[in-house]
Amino acid sequence: MQFLFAYPDPDFLINALADKNIENVDGWCANHHCVSAVSLYFLVISDKFPNIKNKLLENFKQLNLENISAYWWSDNIYTLYYLFLSYQKLNLKNEMEQIQNFISLKVENGFYKDTYGINLFFTALALEILTFNKSYKELNSKIADYLINNQFEDGSWQESNSLCIPRPNEINPINENYEVQTFGIGVCSHEFNRLFTTISALRSLYIWKNQN
Repeated sequence: MQFLFAYPDPDFLINALADKNIENVDGWCANHHCVSAVSLYFLVISDKFPNIKNKLLENFKQLNLENISAYWWSDNIYTLYYLFLSYQKLNLKNEMEQIQNFISLKVENGFYKDTYGINLFFTALALEILTFNKSYKELNSKIADYLINNQFEDGSWQESNSLCIPRPNEINPINENYEVQTFGIGVCSHEFNRLFTTISALRSLYIWKNQN
């Protein structure tokens, strides 16, 4: 095992999709860093399956951060966020600082951009990652101000449209800008009711405020 996959059985998945136009699901059944990072975090906080947890940790540590991907998302910060949470829980300070340094270079202007443009969901994830390092106090205030200044009157934030649904046969869809749609494959999914962005912004601002 290197990393984990979302769907382990191609034949079962093809039957479940019940679409005569879909014959190849190699991409959806491949190993995915984002799925593995979320799974690792669950294994860390639940203290279950230590052999799998340790193998995932070992495999992630062998990768350069720029080579870590996020198959189902528009930027690898999603994967790095869950890696950071795992490292934080395990008190792996060196690994935490590596991610913080990597992310800090992408939010110098107070916001995070993916290939679609400014992404407030990812901006919130960046703030949470950096908040736990006092070296970035000034930058964190800049990011927090940006989020606060872009909050709507109803308390929400503009949707970020970060969740991607690659075509089932696409194994490595990096840097492919999909059209934003409410359904389908080969699309970037329109964020439902600004859910991911608003929850993450509120969470990161709450943590940031309590760290200051």
